Amino acid sequence: MTATFERRNDKRRTVFCDCDITVRNRYFDVNENFCERSNVMRKLLVLMIVLAIAGMADAALMLSADGVVDPPDTQVSVLTGSQVVIDVHAMGQGGDYFGGDIFVTGPATLVGAGGTVWGDGAIRDIVQPELQDWIDGLEGLGYLGVTSVVEFQLVDLVDPYEDIPDGKVVDLITLQCLGVGDATVYIMNGDDYSIADSIIIHQIPIPEPVTIALLGLGGLLLRRRK
Repeated sequence: MTATFERRNDKRRTVFCDCDITVRNRYFDVNENFCERSNVMRKLLVLMIVLAIAGMADAALMLSADGVVDPPDTQVSVLTGSQVVIDVHAMGQGGDYFGGDIFVTGPATLVGAGGTVWGDGAIRDIVQPELQDWIDGLEGLGYLGVTSVVEFQLVDLVDPYEDIPDGKVVDLITLQCLGVGDATVYIMNGDDYSIADSIIIHQIPIPEPVTIALLGLGGLLLRRRK
């Protein structure tokens, strides 16, 4: 199934077909060779660090984990093996277009880019072999251990064009936790590679049955002493 959206003139259109998005002019082109893009990413490393700090200070787009936006210390704790729902929220973003990427480092992976996107936007999982190019490019920017990438765009293609509203704009991205330790979810601006927001997913081990039994026994002993 192919959906073609025209934007203001014939030269600006979005094509979304079988996870294949093409955005011309001021929109990003997902079909371009990411190796070329990664070269630019490396050259912009110093600039990205400065922009990332500014972006984190007053983020226009923010991530949430299981509905929690801007958690304390930008961290949430879950049991190993859990699934966490990741959403994107706009906070004074403005404008009628944004192209960005969500990626994960550490023992977790994005397993589904389902759900909805604001306006006439699109969302897709980056899969192999293209995923390896993304991993290499992000590694060149200092992000080691990238496991998965989701690419999305927010755009209004119907005249009169509306600005991106405040509130949830990307819904129901599934994160699968894979092991004990910290995984980090980032949202990156596709134009200048600045980091808009990040969340640490702190994974704790599931208590073993023996441990649970001992805790229960300890509780009973305490009650009997009282």
